[in-house]
Amino acid sequence: MHSLGIHCGRDLLRFEKIELTIFFGKAGSFFYDIVRGIDNRRVEPNRGRKSIGTETTFDTDINSLDEMNNSLQILAQKVANSLMAKGCGGTTLTLKVRYHDFSTVTRSQSFPMPVRTKEEIMEHIPKLLGATAAGKTRVRLLGITVSNLSCNSQKLPMQIPLPFF
Repeated sequence: MHSLGIHCGRDLLRFEKIELTIFFGKAGSFFYDIVRGIDNRRVEPNRGRKSIGTETTFDTDINSLDEMNNSLQILAQKVANSLMAKGCGGTTLTLKVRYHDFSTVTRSQSFPMPVRTKEEIMEHIPKLLGATAAGKTRVRLLGITVSNLSCNSQKLPMQIPLPFF
């Protein structure tokens, strides 16, 4: 490619489809289309979800730990709701803190058993928050993510009790 003056995608725009096909065979036709945003292949997502999380950005930077804890309670509930809806739990819990100067830190903890509920999440969040400068430094954003997911791949059928005759 370099001998043809092709060093990046935009360099392919100089060539006609037939030229690229002569140089690269079937791949030349692919290069011609893809650099022009043409891709008719079917999208087939085959990766499972790797994490479930949410975050919130404050209207004004905060340094009140009480305010942070209130927000973290809400975030933990949202994450727990998503985990429940997808039938998942995760063995790694991550807290994200973005400070007023846009610097960002994360603190994580892994567990032998998956966390699923708000209570399980909030049991560990204070320790993770304590390992940051939150409270001493103003905070712009907080986030909670649960990763290393294990999910129920099958939904159980609804069980209806039958009367005894």
